[in-house]
Amino acid sequence: MIISMKQSLFIIVLAVLSLGQLGAQGEKELQKAQKYEAAGEQQHKNAIKYYRKAADKGNLEALFKVAENDLVGDRPCEQIKTLEILQKLDEADAYRLSNAYRRCGDMEQSILYLKKAAKENNPKALERLGDAYWCGKGVERDRTEALRLYQLAAEKSTGEEKQQILEKISSFRGILDLLAKSPETITPITTSDTDTLPKTNKEGGIFYFNEQMPVYPGGTEKLVEFLRDEVLYPEKAKMNGVTGTNVVEFVVEKDGCVANVKVRTPFNPICDEESERAVMAMSPWQPGKNEGKLVRCFFEVPITYGH
Repeated sequence: MIISMKQSLFIIVLAVLSLGQLGAQGEKELQKAQKYEAAGEQQHKNAIKYYRKAADKGNLEALFKVAENDLVGDRPCEQIKTLEILQKLDEADAYRLSNAYRRCGDMEQSILYLKKAAKENNPKALERLGDAYWCGKGVERDRTEALRLYQLAAEKSTGEEKQQILEKISSFRGILDLLAKSPETITPITTSDTDTLPKTNKEGGIFYFNEQMPVYPGGTEKLVEFLRDEVLYPEKAKMNGVTGTNVVEFVVEKDGCVANVKVRTPFNPICDEESERAVMAMSPWQPGKNEGKLVRCFFEVPITYGH
């Protein structure tokens, strides 16, 4: 019987306590795993299969490989504690842990590791922490701090990534200028559960069609890439063969932040919750405009599970 990762961890801890060090357990399986890994991406499943077998026998190197794989795959919540207890992460991995905690719904820990990675000048961490300060997600909103972090991220980046961050800085400074001329008046949406979209183009100060629609950083391609990486197919739903598509609606505020997220086509509670969480994790958008003025705008995206 194949034991769980948690059981594997307990076995390793007991071995350390009783022997003072880990023996070379599972070496045969480890060697097979490494051979498959060296063969390339097409043999990834076989590599992980044998890493799991070696980990189940108490091999520390294999356990770390399995935990690392699950962390960036669709089971991060199961492996975060394992990786922390093993204390095998270097500073660059703090950003990976921050992403994992966010995907598992623990924003406090996510921000903690994000700040740690930012202190090490990880450009991706610097930009995401800037997003957090820009929209007030997990930290108190501070747009001056957000711009400072974006600038640091640009300085630590190169090529296309650097250019995109510089464009973001320019765009967001423009947003602040426009907001200063027309102070924000953000009010909650009050539409009912069965009638969430506005009947007309403008409802309660929120537009559905604009002269200039909101744009996700990097465009549609980057939005699809983000959702593909961010959304977790809940293990329970996967095991029960649950499939379906959520249409998630939200408002892109005048400052580009995402708000009022709601699943318009629910089909399964845990998938619905995951879809809302993923959309809330989006980076700030380039907001919509009408007649040269920033406007709040409805937007929606589909998220599919199991197809």
